[in-house]
Amino acid sequence: MDLDYASIQMNFMPQENVAEHLIGLEGYVNHTFRGNEDELLYILARLQAVSFVIEMVINPVFDTEPKTIEFLYNFNDRLNGLLFLHDSLIDYDGRPLTGPLTDEE
Repeated sequence: MDLDYASIQMNFMPQENVAEHLIGLEGYVNHTFRGNEDELLYILARLQAVSFVIEMVINPVFDTEPKTIEFLYNFNDRLNGLLFLHDSLIDYDGRPLTGPLTDEE
């Protein structure tokens, strides 16, 4: 996908790798999460509902272009997805669930 400000290559993770990937992400969540038990259960339920994983390669590096970050958040919202960005797990509505971005809230 070529945008005015970036080129984004999207790759779907092979379905046979998704379960193992999500187990690793669940471990990361359990290690980094600092909220209450209800919030943790919400995150783990969201992870259980994941049916596919998209890897994105972005050029130029997206940290230099706020429009690219906005694109990622909007794309995640449209998919009702989870976004892993800056070592943080971000919900569909842009709310960081765990990781360093939760410290900035």
